[in-house]
Amino acid sequence: MTRSPRPIALLLLVVSSLHAAPVSAAGNHRAVARCTEAAVAGQKLRATGALRAASQRFALCIAPDCPGVVRRDCGKWLGELGEAMPSMVFQVVDAQGSDVHDGAIFFDGEELAGAMEGRAIPVDPGSHLLAYVQGTERIEQNVVVREGERNRHLQFRLANRNVPVVPSLSQLPTSDASPPARTSPSPWPWVLGGVGVAALGVGTGFWIAGTNAHGDLGSSCAPTHSCSEDDVSSAKRQLVVGDILVGVGVATVAAAVVWLVTRHNAAPAESRAGARR
Repeated sequence: MTRSPRPIALLLLVVSSLHAAPVSAAGNHRAVARCTEAAVAGQKLRATGALRAASQRFALCIAPDCPGVVRRDCGKWLGELGEAMPSMVFQVVDAQGSDVHDGAIFFDGEELAGAMEGRAIPVDPGSHLLAYVQGTERIEQNVVVREGERNRHLQFRLANRNVPVVPSLSQLPTSDASPPARTSPSPWPWVLGGVGVAALGVGTGFWIAGTNAHGDLGSSCAPTHSCSEDDVSSAKRQLVVGDILVGVGVATVAAAVVWLVTRHNAAPAESRAGARR
């Protein structure tokens, strides 16, 4: 993996960018501190091999209210983690080699969501203890996962267990079957909406600051045509940035709402399909 700047270098770049650009909205310092802390924490986690946790931190410091230098570096580091993050595909079979669908897979004591569904699960590199657990039954394997290793297949074989035979239709109970278990909804529509709201807030701050600056110029130096080009450019720049961020925020919030509405409408259709089956 390509080496990236150390956290101290990132902090120096952020500090210099703060001195170069005016503070245009309340809370900007808090946003800069939050983004910088996420970037530094991500670098530390990445250095220890905790790539999954590092990717979560880098996802925080690419928010629109983060300084440009932080967003650029965090985006690059997030892309590098995507290439280096190993993944594993798990399979549990009985003594005859038939798939087993119940139970759970644990990675160093942490349950891996979706591991029993045959999907590739991102994991951290290094030496780890993997375990299949179902009731009192437990099977463990020690593995060494290598950085960049994709879709590694790992199988757990149950020596004294067979998959139960599926009963015929005549043996099925006549009572209504219980509805299928619902999977927990994805949090990403809410995350997308939060990013949109943040963009709206920051854009509004830029727009207000630019409007105030434009008004000050109009009442002071504009009548005598003595306004400096720097002051005029600064006011225009704040208005343009505010317009762009507000537009991005509106589009992002709208996309999140559409996502939520689509998911809400799809749920009854899935329930009806399950009932027909």
